[in-house]
Amino acid sequence: MRGPGSSLPAVRAWSAPHSPGSSAKEGGINFWNQRNVVDFPGGVPTPVTFMDEGVFNVRYPFDDAHPQHELARRQMSGGGTIVTFEIEGGRDEAFRFANALKLIDISNNLGDAKSLLTHPDTTTHARLPEAERRMLGITPGMFRLSVGLEDPLDLIDDISVGLQAAR
Repeated sequence: MRGPGSSLPAVRAWSAPHSPGSSAKEGGINFWNQRNVVDFPGGVPTPVTFMDEGVFNVRYPFDDAHPQHELARRQMSGGGTIVTFEIEGGRDEAFRFANALKLIDISNNLGDAKSLLTHPDTTTHARLPEAERRMLGITPGMFRLSVGLEDPLDLIDDISVGLQAAR
């Protein structure tokens, strides 16, 4: 029932307050999940880590390394549910990664109770000239992940499978 663009279809707008992901408790779970997925490179016990698999440039506002970390902490009670990261390689590796995901859906619209992934280089920013995309930091290996309500370890496993496929 996801519609393209910035507005919801009428049925989705009507059902949103009554659906999973609309309560404060579920929003809290969503932030907790997002924090666990972002922390994955730093120590969630698993044989595979982001860094081992060629993920770099992980960006999340509540990460101490984020350039606007202090501003985000002053303005937000949670760091949000979006994490940006890049994988090594080019478009082929990026597509292998995204196509291998089973739990996380590919979408050009982010923000749902379900985890969603977008590839800005070929979706949201595709109409910009390549030089402008690179100037903005939009690369063929960059993704934006909107972390949903799924179990964080299931999300990490899904990401690990995608990263294995990208190699």
